[in-house]
Amino acid sequence: MTPTVALLLLPALLSPQAATLKEPAAAPPASAAPNLPPPPAVQAPAVQAPAVQAPAVSAPAVQAPAVSAPAVSAPAAPAKPASPPPAAPISLDAALAGLKGTGALSVSFELHSEGKSLGAVRCELWPDKAPQAVATFIGLSRGLVSWKDPHGGEWKKKPLYEGLILHRVIADFLIQGGDPKCAGDTQCMFSPGSGDPGFAIPDEPRPDLRFDQPGLLALSNKGPNTGGSQFFITLRPTPWLSGHHTLFGQCDNLPLLQKVSQVETYPNDAPKTPIVIQKLTVNRKPK
Repeated sequence: MTPTVALLLLPALLSPQAATLKEPAAAPPASAAPNLPPPPAVQAPAVQAPAVQAPAVSAPAVQAPAVSAPAVSAPAAPAKPASPPPAAPISLDAALAGLKGTGALSVSFELHSEGKSLGAVRCELWPDKAPQAVATFIGLSRGLVSWKDPHGGEWKKKPLYEGLILHRVIADFLIQGGDPKCAGDTQCMFSPGSGDPGFAIPDEPRPDLRFDQPGLLALSNKGPNTGGSQFFITLRPTPWLSGHHTLFGQCDNLPLLQKVSQVETYPNDAPKTPIVIQKLTVNRKPK
C-alpha cells in the first residue's frame, strides 16, 4: 500500500462515526450495594441485658407477723395495796389518852452524837395556845398518828422522832429536826428539811405569841398551813418570824442548844457529824 492510501484511511479511523467505541461497562447504579465483603460478623455487642436485677423484690418485708413474744413481761408483781389516806389530824384528847396526870405537858429530847450522849433538852408544851400543833407533835411522838415513810411510800403508825437527826443547825439562830427523811440517812445531808409526814395541819396564829426570846419551840413550814412534823428551837429573839410559824412551847438547857448549834456543818447547814434524837419522852405532871 502506498503512503497516500494510508493517510486517507487515518482520518476515517479517527472519525467518531467510523470507530464504534464501546462504552466502558456502565458502573452499577448507585443504588446497587457495592460488592463489599460481607460485614464482619457484628456480634451484637453482648448486650448483657443490663443486669436487670429484678428490682430488689425483697420479698415484701414479710415481717413475721409481729409475733412479739407475748409480752412475756416478768409476771407482774402483785400490785401493792393502795396506801391508806393520811389519818385526820388527831385531837388533843386522843393524843393524851393513856398519859398519867392532868397537869402541864412537856417533852424531853435526849441527844446523841457518835454514840455518846450530849445531854437532854426539856420543852414545856402549850396545848391551850396551839392545841392542834401540840396534839400532832405528841401523836407523832407516841406513834398515834400515821405518817408516810418517804423512802418506801408506806404509811406507818409508830413513834416518828426517835432516831431522826437534827438536820439543820445555825449558830446563834436555831436548830431544826423532825424530817422523816432524816432517820440516820446520809442522803438527808443533800436535801435537809425536804421531807414531810404526808399531811399538813393549819396554822394557829396568835397575836399574843411572839418570837421575842430564845428557846421557843415552833413548827417549820413551807408556807401558810403546811406545818407537819418538822420543828425548830430558836437560840435568840427572831421577831421577823412572828405570825409565820405556829409557836407551841418553850425549851430549856440553852447552853446545850448553843453548843449543838456550833458544830461544823455543810453549806446547807446540815451537821457534818450527825446529832441524833436518841430518845423522846412525853411527860405530864400529876396536876
